[in-house]
Formats: sequence, structure tokens, C-alpha cells
Amino acid sequence: MVLFLVNYGIMTPINSINSLLYKARKGDFSHTGDSKSENEIGHFIASYNNLINKVNLSYKALKKNLSKVPAGSARSLKAGLNRIESTYIFKKDDETKEDLLSSLIYIRPPLFLLIFADSLSLSFFPFYVRELYTPVPGISENIVIGLPISIFMLFWAFSLPYAGAWSDRVGRRKPIIAGAILTSAGLILTGFSHSMYDLLLWRSITAVGYGTVYITCQGYITDNTTSVNRTKGMAMFLAGFFSGSLCGSAIGGILVDRIGFRMTFIISAVVSLSSAMFVARLLREPGKGAVPKKKKMQLADFRLVLSNKRFLAITLFSSIPAKICLTGFLYYIAPMFLKQLGNTQSSIGRVLMSYGLMMVFVSPMVGNIADRFKCRRTFTNMGGIISGIGLLVVLFWNSTAGVLFSIAVLGISHSIQVSSQMSLITDDCVSEGGKIGMATVVSIYRLIERIGNISGPIIAGLFIAVMSMTYGEVNSFPYAIAAIGILTIISSLTFMISYSIIDRKEKLQ
Repeated sequence: MVLFLVNYGIMTPINSINSLLYKARKGDFSHTGDSKSENEIGHFIASYNNLINKVNLSYKALKKNLSKVPAGSARSLKAGLNRIESTYIFKKDDETKEDLLSSLIYIRPPLFLLIFADSLSLSFFPFYVRELYTPVPGISENIVIGLPISIFMLFWAFSLPYAGAWSDRVGRRKPIIAGAILTSAGLILTGFSHSMYDLLLWRSITAVGYGTVYITCQGYITDNTTSVNRTKGMAMFLAGFFSGSLCGSAIGGILVDRIGFRMTFIISAVVSLSSAMFVARLLREPGKGAVPKKKKMQLADFRLVLSNKRFLAITLFSSIPAKICLTGFLYYIAPMFLKQLGNTQSSIGRVLMSYGLMMVFVSPMVGNIADRFKCRRTFTNMGGIISGIGLLVVLFWNSTAGVLFSIAVLGISHSIQVSSQMSLITDDCVSEGGKIGMATVVSIYRLIERIGNISGPIIAGLFIAVMSMTYGEVNSFPYAIAAIGILTIISSLTFMISYSIIDRKEKLQ
């Protein structure tokens, strides 16, 4: 927040002044500045705007008076006017070019607040679901408890393309405000749930709001960056995302120990609502037409991308298993296992945040190494195997320290794996990207990847149910975690073998 305040009050306005003065020095008098602020910088920009408006009024008066000059004298005057117009740029009639005080830093606080709000329940959500559990005929209790997480991920995935298209059409400000308000409503209703069925409905509403803000914030970053600084912009997005997740999971565990489930959800809703208020008050954006519209995804685009065997190998055997580990182990089994080991909610929150810490510290280093040595495939495969081995450790180190170690290893392995997956997609789908655009390819990849988020809790619940029958309920958690680890290792080996087969076939052709 201090970083935002410095940028909002000092750095961004000064950079805006520098930009305006540079344009005027080059002879461009068509731009004015955003002078809404009442401080010294706002007064300076207002004075500058008055000066620019006087220059434009003088130019218009000159053109108007030229029409009254006798024909003989007008020829030489028009030649002089043409020289002025070729040298300088003036505002056209009824044209407004106001350089808004926009910056990537503006989107980080609302993103942080929304992720923080939803992450407050990360460390205790399975226990809250268990309090509302009612038997469902033919479905194990462990699978039912994982359903709200899966439903959330499902509606989040479905909301992304529609919310993205809406924000492209109406701008970024309205969807972020609407999404934050919808998330706030969903969180309050979640806190006042009376049964499993209405909990599923409220989590669906929360997911739609969450997804709307998530994809719109990414769109804002795309609008305000170029190919030169887009990586930096996405790094800022991830920083806001993981800082919100880190703080939310730790603080949520502390809050629920002291004020209970319901009040923690109410606080989550207030924080989410503050995100909407922040955007309504501070975020401004260019008028309609300033940002080019993106092409809508079509069924033919899916067919084209899915015909790429490398894309299928990455998605099915690397990306989806990674998301199964995330939602199945970290979001579902880990909190319940830590509770069984005697930890308080505060301690559970602190243990879970180790995943985000590893992602924050390791991801930048891994990305640089992968780009420098072109070892993205190796990193993708290595990350999957490491995460699988990390989950197997719990089987032999059956304690809080063992779970902490597995979560930290998962964070490190995903740092190695996830960034490399995206690089592989862009490297191996060049042909498809040339036909439908790389942004569309990435959107399809992200949409299919959500299958892992959705199925993770269900698979975890199924493993817990099976292991309970075999090893007893007390020992079911470590064996279920190990089963997810084995599944991940098998998927990684399959990814490595399938890529080798594809390479061999291409060489023979």
C-alpha cells in the first residue's frame, strides 16, 4: 500500500508531466493532462492545460482569420500555415486527448484486496464444509466435502471467457467493481450458509465474481503494456496475487481462531467490497475505442489447438496434474491433515503460506535460468517429478514438519514447472498462434488447465475414501497424499515419453 501511495501521489503524476512536456517539446500540442488532483502537481497540470488550450485557440483563430484575407495575400499565408501544420500537431475540432494518470501499480491494490479476501478462508474452509455436511446417497463424505472447492473452480473457469469478453467490450473499471461486489455478496452468503446445497450456490456466485476480477485485471495489464514490458506487468500481477494469498491464508487462520467462521467470512466480504470502492474512486481508463477489441474464441480455434500433439502432452500430462496437486493436496487434504495432527487454525494458515513464499522467491530465478539455457522441457518434467516425490515424503515423515516440507517442495516444484509450461506452449504452438493469435492459444490452454483445479478435490476425496477402507480413517490422509504424488510422477514420466515419441516421429517425417 505504501508503494501504491508513492506511485499514486508522486511518481505517476511526475511521469505524466514529463510525458506531456516531451510531446510539447516535439511540437505535439494535442494532449492535455489529468488535472483532477488538488495538490501542487494538479495545479501545475491545470496551468499547463490552460497554456495548451490557448495555443490551440490561437491556431484555430489564425485559420479562421485566414479565410477573411484577400485572395492575393492568402496564397503566401496558406503556404506558411501548411509549414506550421507539417511541423506541429494541434487538436482537431471536438477532439479530446487527455493523458490519464494510469499506471500498472493502480491495479495491484484491488487485486491484492480481492485475493486476500477469498484467501482468508483457505486454511479452514474444509472444516467449515464439514460442519454443514449432510449425507448424499451413494457419495462418500470425503468427496462431498471437496465438492464446494470443485464447484468454485468450475464456475471460475466458466466465467473467464465471458467476463473477459465483457470487459473487452465495456472497459475494465465496471467489471472489476461488479466482480468485487459479487464476490463480497458471495462471501457473506457463504458465511450464513445453512446446508451443503446453498453453500454450493453461494460459492458459485463468489467464483463468478472472483473470475471476473481475475481476468479483467489481466486485461488491464495487457492494455497498459507492450511486448517490451508485458513480462514485467505480469510479474506485478503475480506479485499482487501471491501476496494476497500469503497474507490471507495466514491472517484467516488467526481470525477464525478468535472470532469464528461466520465473522471471518463477513470480514472477507468487507475487504472485497473495499476493492470495489478503491476501483470506483481511483481507477480511470481511456474512452471506448482507445483499446482494440480482441477476437472472440470459436469452436474452430479449439479444434486447431487440440490438433497439436505437443499442446495435448503439456496440458494432459503436466498442467492438469499440477493443478490437481494444488487444489487436491494444498486446498483440501493439507488443512484437514494438519488439523488431525493437532495444529490450531493459526498454525495451519502459517504452514499453508509456505507454498506462496516458495513461488515468490523461486519463480523469478527459475524463469531467468530457463530462458537463458533453453531448458524449458527439462524444467517442466523435473518440476512434476519433484512435486510427486515431495508428496511421497509425508508417507514416511508423518508430522507437521513433514507436511510443511511437502508444501514447500510443492511451491518450489511449481515455480520450476508452471513458468516453463507457458514458455513451452508459446514455443510449440507458433503455427496455431500465427493463425488465431497467441492470446487465443493461451486462453484455450488456461481454460483446459482448469480441469485440474476442478477435479483435484474430487480426486483427493476419492483417494481418502479408498485409503480409509484399506488403512483406516486415521492413516487415510498420508496415503491419499502419496497417491496424488504417485499420480503426478506417472503423469510426468508419460509427458517425457510422449514428447520423445513426438520428436522421433517428426524426425522420421
